[in-house]
Amino acid sequence: MKRNLILLGICVGLSVATYYYQEVGDINRKRYEIEKDQLFNVSQLGEIKEISTAKVKLINNGDGYTISNSPKNVDERKLQVFFDAIAGIRIQRIISENEIKEKNIETYFTTQGSSLERLTFKFDKSRIDFFLGRKLEFDQSFYIKVIHDGKAKYLIAFDSKALETAVEKESFHRNDMKYRRFQSLFYLNDDFFEDYRIFSKWMTSEWSLQKLKSEGKRNAAFELDFTNGDTKPIRPYFLSGDVSKIRDFEKRLALMEGSLSTARLSGNKKHKVSLSLSSSKGEVNLNVYLDKNDYWLKTSLGDLFVKIKKEDAMLLLGSVQQFWDLRILKESTE
Repeated sequence: MKRNLILLGICVGLSVATYYYQEVGDINRKRYEIEKDQLFNVSQLGEIKEISTAKVKLINNGDGYTISNSPKNVDERKLQVFFDAIAGIRIQRIISENEIKEKNIETYFTTQGSSLERLTFKFDKSRIDFFLGRKLEFDQSFYIKVIHDGKAKYLIAFDSKALETAVEKESFHRNDMKYRRFQSLFYLNDDFFEDYRIFSKWMTSEWSLQKLKSEGKRNAAFELDFTNGDTKPIRPYFLSGDVSKIRDFEKRLALMEGSLSTARLSGNKKHKVSLSLSSSKGEVNLNVYLDKNDYWLKTSLGDLFVKIKKEDAMLLLGSVQQFWDLRILKESTE
C-alpha cells in the first residue's frame, strides 16, 4: 500500500473542466509518442490489449479498460498518470553479453519482492515483461530485465521526470526517490485504477443530462429540464430563473465521484431522496441514504453503493428553489 502513495498523491490533484469524455484521444496519442530511448515503442507493437501489475490486470475492451474479473471501469485520468510515468523512463544503455556473464547479472534481480516486481504489456501479437532490478549505488539509475516474446535483454535505465519534492543537492545523484516512484508502478492495484465517477460508463463519448425528477421527504417533489432550464413547479411570476445555477448543478452532478465502490450499510440507514435522470446516453435512478454520519449513493448503473461527500449529498437533497433567483424575496424581507 505504501508503494502506491506516490502515484495516489498525484491523482488526488486531478481536475476536470468538462464532463465530456476525458481526453481518450490524448491518452492514445501519448502512447504513440514513445521515443527510441524509452522502454518500448507502441507504434511498432500495436494497441495494448492487457496491462498487468503484481496486483491487477487491466483489459482493453475496445471502448476503454476494465479491471479483470470485475465490472469496475478504469479511470482514464489515472491510466494517463500511469502512462506518463512509464513514458518518463529512459534507457541509458543495454548491458552487453560479456557484462551479463561477468556480473552474473541475475543476482541484480534477487532483491526482496523482485519476483513480483513485473509489469506486463500484451499486444495483438506480442508481449513484453519488465522486471525491476536493483538501483545502482552511485547514481539514480537502475537495472531492468526486458523479455520480449521470450527473448531477454538487460538494461540500465533512469527516470527522466523531475521530482516534485525538495532533496539535498549534495546527495541528489544517489537519491532513491525516483527509483521508488517507478517501483510503485509495479504494485498498483484496482483501488488505484478504479473509476469512482458516478457516470463513468457514459464517459466514452460526448453526453449530456436532459431531465431530472426528485422525490424526497425533505423537500417537495420537483422536476428540472436541463435543456431549456424549466422547472416544475413553475417558478412564481415575480421571480426569474438562474441559468448559471442550473449549469453549475448539471456540471457538479455529471462529474460527481464516490470514494468506495462497494459497502455494507447498517440496518438503520435512512433513505433521503430518489432521483430519476434521463440523458443522451440513457436513464439512471439514484438514491441517497444517510448511514450514521455518512452519505451513500446507490445507482442503477452497476447497482452499487458509493460513499459521497456531504456537500455532494446536500446538492442532491436541495429543493427546486435552488434554481430560482431569490434576490427579490430576500430584498423584500430586509
